[in-house]
Amino acid sequence: MRDFVKSTKVRDMYYTPYMLTLNRHVTTVFFLLVEAFTKMVYKLKFERELFRLSDGGTIALDWVVDHEGGLPRKNSQRPILCLCPGLSGGNDNLYLWSMIKAA
Repeated sequence: MRDFVKSTKVRDMYYTPYMLTLNRHVTTVFFLLVEAFTKMVYKLKFERELFRLSDGGTIALDWVVDHEGGLPRKNSQRPILCLCPGLSGGNDNLYLWSMIKAA
């Protein structure tokens, strides 16, 4: 690590936080407000499809009901994008919603 520090300018660098991130509490409240506003203004509709596995488990897929009027059709040529929500486990988080809208 000493060689890295000597050969780069990392020692001279400093972090400047974003203006709205005054502290972690403000950031948390700000994110919650943005997420609540986004959910109220831009509504996404989902249809859940359940799959029973041979070992007795269940997998749920939430399909976004899109502008074409519903779920993908059986012979549709449209690509399918699989997004996994991560630790939150829900389909209504702001970061997941942003990826759905971008797709």
